[in-house]
This record gives sequence, structure tokens and C-alpha cells, in this order.
Amino acid sequence: MALAPTCVTCVDFLTQLVPVRAAVPIERHSLLSDRRAFALVTPDADVTWLCQPAPDSPALFASLLGGDGHFSVRPQRNQLPLGQQYAPGTMSVRTRWTGLQVTDSLSGGLVRSVEGRVPAVVEFAPRPDFGQNVVQLEPVPDGLRVAGTPIELRSPGVDWRISGGTATAVLTPPVVLELRWGAPPSTEDWRR
Repeated sequence: MALAPTCVTCVDFLTQLVPVRAAVPIERHSLLSDRRAFALVTPDADVTWLCQPAPDSPALFASLLGGDGHFSVRPQRNQLPLGQQYAPGTMSVRTRWTGLQVTDSLSGGLVRSVEGRVPAVVEFAPRPDFGQNVVQLEPVPDGLRVAGTPIELRSPGVDWRISGGTATAVLTPPVVLELRWGAPPSTEDWRR
């Protein structure tokens, strides 16, 4: 009967683990492209792969490979998406839920247009260089900046909560989120 305490200990240990999200098979991802770069988006509008400014650049989001970094938009109330499809004649992808639609495209940056009548939850967790460096996000006018990089997320009117290199927000559509790289440094950077 010495096994009973061990089993209880195992159960206690397992209940304390952080839930791990199952990997989405590669064939279920949608491809965004602007002929210079590409990104991969899951069926529930999570950008799990993005290399910038070129396809052979280090990844900013690499959760596709089991690494860190993603950029998700979903309804505040958990629900499965109704569908995902390309906008006719484009490499833009629309993901739909009841009362919410996210349109993703690459056009000089990653643009995420959030439309609908229900609140959305956004999680921005960039991990430049395949997550090899500690990430610090800084609020800037109309958005966020990844400290020490030229990466900015323009998000006018969005109230971000920043914790450990990840920013989250609940937003009311319509909102356009625009991830830019190569933005000019702030005046604070020029003083250094």
C-alpha cells in the first residue's frame, strides 16, 4: 500500500502543470505572403510563424515549431471558428466566428483587421531571433514597441496589459492592428 501516497503526489503534480495547447498540423495552417515574407496562421487566427524582413530571417513567432512567440486574436467568449478562407484574388485570410471576423494580410507589415459585434482578446507574444533573447515590450503612442528592435505594433485606442514579454488586451471592434518592422527609432534611442 505504499503506492497510494505516490499516486496522490502524481495527481497533485499533474494538476499543477500549465495546460499545453495541442500543435495544429502544418496542413491546417493558412499562408500569408507579400512576395517578400510569409506568415502562417492557424484555423483559429493564431499567427504561429513569421520571419521578417525576409523568409530566411530569424523568426519573430515560432510556436509552429514548438518554440515561443505567437500573435492571436479570438472572441472573448471561447468558441470554435466557423471557418477560414482567402479573400478572392488575394493572399489575405479571413477567420470567422459568430459575431467576429479577423482579416490577416502581409502588406509592408502584418495587418490584422478585427471586425464584428463581440469583444475580442488579443495576445501579442513576440520572440525575436527564435526566442533566444529576453523580450521587453514598451508602450508607445498608439501601440507597443519591442525594446531593442525596430518592431512596433500599431494599435490605436487599445489598452494593453504587459507581463513578461507578452501583451494582452480585450478590444471592441473595429480595430486594425499593424505590426511593422524597420520603424524609425524613438527620440529616446537617439539620446543613447
